[in-house]
Amino acid sequence: MPDHPASLFPVALSGQALTTRYQDWMALKTNLLWIYEGDIPLDGGGGSLFPESSVAWLVLSGALTVSYAGQTIHAGADEWVIPRPGIRRQDFAPGTHLLSIRFQAQWPDGRPLFDEGLGVSFPRHRFPDLEVRARALLGAARDHTPADDPTLLGIRHFSMGAFIGIKTRLLEFIGAFSAALIACGLKPTRLGTRDERVLHALSRLDNQPLSHKFRERDLAVEVGLGLSQFVRLFSAEMSLTPKKYLDLRRRETCKRMLINSPIPLKQIAHDLGFAHASDFSAWFKKNHGIAPKEFRDRFPQGSNL
Repeated sequence: MPDHPASLFPVALSGQALTTRYQDWMALKTNLLWIYEGDIPLDGGGGSLFPESSVAWLVLSGALTVSYAGQTIHAGADEWVIPRPGIRRQDFAPGTHLLSIRFQAQWPDGRPLFDEGLGVSFPRHRFPDLEVRARALLGAARDHTPADDPTLLGIRHFSMGAFIGIKTRLLEFIGAFSAALIACGLKPTRLGTRDERVLHALSRLDNQPLSHKFRERDLAVEVGLGLSQFVRLFSAEMSLTPKKYLDLRRRETCKRMLINSPIPLKQIAHDLGFAHASDFSAWFKKNHGIAPKEFRDRFPQGSNL
C-alpha cells in the first residue's frame, strides 16, 4: 500500500505558523534541476552562482568547505550541508563522494523557501528521513539522468509519467528538507502578496514566454484594472513594476542558462526575445558589467555540483 498523504510529511510542517491559503502555496515554484551520487570532478571547486536554486549535499566520503559573506562551513563524511543560495566558494577534498540535489523551491518574487539562517550542516543520522526521501528521488530520476553530465537533466525528453514521478518524489524530499531545517531553528519565507489580481498577474508573468513581446496594458485589462492602477497595485505588493519583474525573470533565466547549460549564445539570445545577438550582449553587459561569454567562462560546468 502507498503511504497515506498525511504520513509523507512530518508534524513540523503542520503548525499554524506555516499555514497560509492554498492559493498562496500554489505560487510556490518547485522543480528538480538535477540529482546524482558520485565523485566530484577534479575541477569541481571554485566560485559558483546559483541565483534561484537550493542545494543539499550529503557527504558520503571526503570533505568540503563552503565560504560566502563572511561565513565558512566545513563538513566531512556522513554530514549534510545546506548552503545559502547565491554566490559562494566551494572547495572539495580529493576523492570526495557526494549525493547532490539541486532544486527550486521559491516564491514568484524570487525568494527561496528557505534563505535566512542558511547555511547549515548536521550529521546524517539526525534526520534519517531526509536521506530516505533523497534516495527515492534519486531512484526516480536515475534512468533519465545523462551519465556523462547529470546537470543536463533539464534538456532530456520525458514522458508525462516520468515527470510526474520525479515531481512527486521531489515534493516528498522538500517536505523532509523543510522539516530538517525547521528543526534546526530556521523559518521558511512567506509569500508577501495576498491580492488575487497580483497573484494572477504573477502566474501569467511566470508563464509568459520570454521570446514573446509583453505589454503591461494587456495584463492590466486581463485583471480588470486600468494601466496606472494595475502598475501601482503590483508595485505596492512586489516592490517593482510588472515590466521590471519580467526583466528580472529574464536576467535570472539568462544567468541560469549560461551557467548550467552549453546552449550557444545565439540561441539564448533568441529564447530571451532578442532579434540580434549584439542586442543581447549589450543588454547583458548593461546589467552585469561583462559580456555573456566572459560571464559563462567564470562558471565552468565542473562547478555545478
